[in-house]
Amino acid sequence: MLNRRGFFQFVYSRMDFMRRNSEMIPMVMFMDMDGLKMINDTYGHKEGDKAIAAFSHILKDTLRKEDIIGRVGGDEFVVFSSVKTKETGDQVTNRLRARIDEYNQLGFHPYKVQCSIGNVVLENATKECFETAILSADNVLYEEKMRKKALGISRPPVN
Repeated sequence: MLNRRGFFQFVYSRMDFMRRNSEMIPMVMFMDMDGLKMINDTYGHKEGDKAIAAFSHILKDTLRKEDIIGRVGGDEFVVFSSVKTKETGDQVTNRLRARIDEYNQLGFHPYKVQCSIGNVVLENATKECFETAILSADNVLYEEKMRKKALGISRPPVN
């Protein structure tokens, strides 16, 4: 799992390659774990660390080897991927959500690992488009968090 600096270095390098060689469209997924504070407060920080590690493993196991995954904050993750269409990007997001659900059904923890996701397809493989896409994906993620909060599902339910 790359840190923030490593993630951005790899992404800028990949975008240079994509501008010259790829027919694929760059996509950014910005993710924030739901309820990590509740996990830390209820079960302790060691269990919170386990939740972060579990989420990291889910990302690595679900996404392709060529996708660039970074942990850019305490419970914030970003993925840079390439897709053929916007619909393909939505399929990637749905596959990740399904994998998280499968993981939670195994009952490894007394809580559920959950996240909010914002995904945005870049118009061009440029640094400016990427940075704008990060902000847009973060806004989409924030909107999802607000919808969950309004529906009363902002905390991960216990198993």
